Amino acid sequence: MSWLTLPDDTATAELERLTEPWRSRGEKVPPVVGVLKRNPRAFEAVLGLNYAVAFGASSLGRRREELIATWVSALNDCFFCLATHARYLESAWTGSHPEYVALVVQLSSLAPRLGRSEALDEGALHQLTQLPGLENAEAELLRFVSELSRAPENSGYAAYERLRAAGHSEAEVLDAVLIASCFAFMNRLACGTGVTLDESKHAAAARLFGQAALDRHLAWAGRSGQRK
Repeated sequence: MSWLTLPDDTATAELERLTEPWRSRGEKVPPVVGVLKRNPRAFEAVLGLNYAVAFGASSLGRRREELIATWVSALNDCFFCLATHARYLESAWTGSHPEYVALVVQLSSLAPRLGRSEALDEGALHQLTQLPGLENAEAELLRFVSELSRAPENSGYAAYERLRAAGHSEAEVLDAVLIASCFAFMNRLACGTGVTLDESKHAAAARLFGQAALDRHLAWAGRSGQRK
């Protein structure tokens, strides 16, 4: 759901072509992509970028892609993308389920402490590197995208060197930048068009982030009366 009134998937030959992969599987176009139906050129370009840097396409692998997507969405306060990619992360998680839940809950609670400023909260950054289930290389990835997202002017050579020292290749550094940048865009696309969690996703989001967080999301979207 979104605030926009969107054309049908088969309204034009171009839209019919672009949406065919979902229709052939009996699925709906994901809402954050669906809002682009009024601009098919953007629809195709954004979809292409996502398929180039996410869903297992990057050098980082699906788990680390979803770690970045989840964390960047938390930093940008985009509840739709946070809840969506937290579930994708669950599917790609290789540790225990309690460990995954603890990680996601702590990520969402840490994000507000990293406000936009010249100097990020060093205590919060240190706590980020101590989260359950993270390898050192993953913790450094999240620290790097924190700086890139919140204070990009501070994301200098030292940050690059930390990633390389943690074992990341140059290709992985570039992919981390691409994924963080892509999701900064997707977060704003979702928030600017009122993309809202479908009712079928409400229970899972409430279990992870609390009913109050879900209620705030629905109230923001003007759909608080639709909560079940």
